[in-house]
Amino acid sequence: MHIFAFGHIFVFGAVYLSVKKVYFGGLVMESSREKINFDSIERYHFAQSVSTKEFISDGAKLLSVSASACAGRCEMLNGEVVIEGNVHFVAVFRDGEGKIERVERAERFTLNENIPGADARATAFAKCRAEKVRGYTEAGSLMLSAVADICLTVIMPGEKEILVLGEDEDLRKKENTVTLSRITFAQNLRFTVSDTGELSLRLPEAKDILFVSVLPKVNETHVSGGQLIIGGEMQVQTVYSSLDEYEPIVEITDKFDFSRIVDVPDAAGQAEVFLAPENVAAQIKTNADNEARIIEYTVDLCGYAYALEEKEYSCISDVYSVKNNLDVKREKFTVKNSVSGTKTQINRNFSVTLPENKPTVSRIGSVVFSPNIKECKMYDNRAVLSGTGEVSVIYQSAGSGEPEGFFATVPIEFTADNVECRGEVSAEAELFDMQAVLISGNEIEIRCGMTVNIFGLCGQESETVTEINDNGENDMPEFGIIIYTVQKNDSMWDICKRFCVDENEVRSLNPELKQEPTEGEKIYIFIPLKP
Repeated sequence: MHIFAFGHIFVFGAVYLSVKKVYFGGLVMESSREKINFDSIERYHFAQSVSTKEFISDGAKLLSVSASACAGRCEMLNGEVVIEGNVHFVAVFRDGEGKIERVERAERFTLNENIPGADARATAFAKCRAEKVRGYTEAGSLMLSAVADICLTVIMPGEKEILVLGEDEDLRKKENTVTLSRITFAQNLRFTVSDTGELSLRLPEAKDILFVSVLPKVNETHVSGGQLIIGGEMQVQTVYSSLDEYEPIVEITDKFDFSRIVDVPDAAGQAEVFLAPENVAAQIKTNADNEARIIEYTVDLCGYAYALEEKEYSCISDVYSVKNNLDVKREKFTVKNSVSGTKTQINRNFSVTLPENKPTVSRIGSVVFSPNIKECKMYDNRAVLSGTGEVSVIYQSAGSGEPEGFFATVPIEFTADNVECRGEVSAEAELFDMQAVLISGNEIEIRCGMTVNIFGLCGQESETVTEINDNGENDMPEFGIIIYTVQKNDSMWDICKRFCVDENEVRSLNPELKQEPTEGEKIYIFIPLKP
C-alpha cells in the first residue's frame, strides 16, 4: 500500500498524514468517590532463647527432657509488639541411688519488637513452640535450655479512596479487580478442658506422673448466629513410673473430645482458630478396687480466633477520552491480605538411630517427638516439605535392664498433593497421633499422624485513579491516516490512549492484529474529520 501526503513527521514511531487541527466538544464526567476499607495480614517469626538451672543430687543421670512453649500475652503498643510467655520444662532423671525422679520448671520470657507500618489500630496474635530442647547434668546441677519459636500474626487496618466513574460514550476506562479482606472478629481464647482416663489391666499401677504431653487438634470451626463453635480432640501422652520393678517406666496414650461456644456478635466469614496447651495437670486416683489406675487430666487451652470476609472491588486503573485532553493521577497500593491454604492430614514414619555411646534397646519406655517444618516448596499443586524433628527417648537397655535415655535431631521430608496455594508459602505441622516401634536394638521407628497447614500470603499490587482533570479539547489532525510503528512494551491500551481513539475501531481497521501487538508491527489508525 502506498500513501501519499504533503508532509510527515515521526513522533514515537508514528507517521502523521496531515497537520491541520480539529476540536472536539467538551467532556462531561459523572464521578463519585468511594472509600474502601481492608485489613492487611503480615506474619513474622522470632526466636527467643530460654534456659534454667536446677540443683539435683550428685551422680544423677538425665534420661529425658521435654519442653512446651506458650505465649500468654501479645499486644501492640505504639507500633511495637510485646509478647510475654513461658517455656515449661519437664526433665526425668535417675538419681545416684537408681530412683526415678522428675523436675518441672517454667521460665518466663518477654519479647519486644518493632513492627514496620503498625499503628494503634493493629491487632496481634502469637503462637509459640519449643525447639532445640536440650539438657545435661554437671556437678550436681541440671541445665535445661530451649528456643521459643514465635509466629506472630499482625492484622493492620487500611483504607483507600477510589474514584467511581459513570458511563460516558467519550470515556475509555481500564479496570482491575482486587480482592480485599476484612476481619469480622478477632479475639483471644482461653478455657479449661477436663477428662478422666483409666489404665488397662495389662498395664501396671501408676506410682508417679513423670510428664504429660498434650496435642490439641481443632476439627471444626463454624460461625453462625453470632457464635463461634469450636470442636476438636486432644491426644494425651502420659509417662508414669509404675509399682512394677520390671516395668519401671510406662507410656500411655489417651484421646478425648472437647468443644466450646464463643459469642462473636455480628461475626461472618471463615474462622481461623489456633489453640495450644498452657497448663497441663494430671492426678492419679484409685478405682473401686483401690488400685491406682485412674488418671484425671486438666488442661488450660489458650490461643486466638479470627474470621476473614472477602469482597471484590473494581478499581479504575486508567482512563482517557476520545475527545478531550485529560490529566489523570494514579496511585499504587499493595495489600497482603489474600490468605489461601490447604489443611491436610499426613501419616509418615521417621527412623531414629541410637547414638554410638548408648547401649542397645530391649524395650521402649517413652518417646517425645516434635516436628518442625522449616521449608515448603510448591511444584504446581504438589508441596515438598522439609525440616527437623526433635526426639527424646527413655528405654531399658538390653544388657543391664537399667533405664537409659538420649536426645536426637532427625531430618524429616515428605510431600503433600492437591495443594492449592499461592503467594509466599509456608507450612506448619502439628501431631495428632504418634507411636514408637522398636525395629532393632539400635533403631526406633516413629509412626506419626500430622495435621499440616500449608498457607500463602499474597502481596497484591493494584493501581487506582484518584483524580481526573479536564484540560480541554485535544489538538488532533483534521483527517485520519496514521501509520504507527509499535514500540517495545507497547500495549493496545497505550497506543489508543496516545492518539485518543477507540480500540474497537482500530481493530476493525487492522483485522490481522493479535490481542497485543508486537514490537515493529505497523498499525493503521484513522482519525475522523470534524463534522
